[in-house]
Amino acid sequence: MARAKSKAQWQTAAFLLVEAALYILILTGRWVVSARYASVCLCALFVLLHLRQANYYILGGLAFTLCADWFLVVQRPQEKLTAMLFFLGAQTVYAWLLHRRVRSRRLVMIRLLLVVIAEAVTVLVLRGNTDALAAVSMAYYGMLIMNIVCAFKSYRKEPLLAWALVLFFLCDTVVGLQVASVGYLILPAWLNNALFCSFPLDWAFYLPSQVMIALCGRRNK
Repeated sequence: MARAKSKAQWQTAAFLLVEAALYILILTGRWVVSARYASVCLCALFVLLHLRQANYYILGGLAFTLCADWFLVVQRPQEKLTAMLFFLGAQTVYAWLLHRRVRSRRLVMIRLLLVVIAEAVTVLVLRGNTDALAAVSMAYYGMLIMNIVCAFKSYRKEPLLAWALVLFFLCDTVVGLQVASVGYLILPAWLNNALFCSFPLDWAFYLPSQVMIALCGRRNK
């Protein structure tokens, strides 16, 4: 028992050290594509290596995320719509997990209502610029916001997941504003400058969120 616990601790420490090294490479702009995708692959691998103790919802969410990042990070040109569909799949899996912990029909109804409102706001704001990417992105955003609410309602059971989803939200806000500024909305100059600076602000939030989700993936942490 003690040996197994020690082994798990060393594996976790090694995982965090490698992810920290990849994080530095990403933030300093070195081997960016390889480091980004490798970091997400490592998160899924970490959970997969502990399959007997794995939370299969977390593993499923990470599998969807891996597919999404393939189309967003590796593929050139990017396939944003396909990536967003996979990200929506990831948030749907996390929603199932969270609703198993916070059993509330009211929250389910609020989730559906929020997605409908998000779609309505998209059409009202973008009008003729509304397309499939915008529609899927806003549905995803509504799912993510409700996942954060549910995660904080079950905070004692899984505090890491709650904060991981907050970081996910910050990353997606950055990416969403970047995409919106190109063909959808006119943003203030200062905001454009901040969004498109040389520092990868999106990944500064994104990788820590995925690492925290991976740490949630083991039942016995």
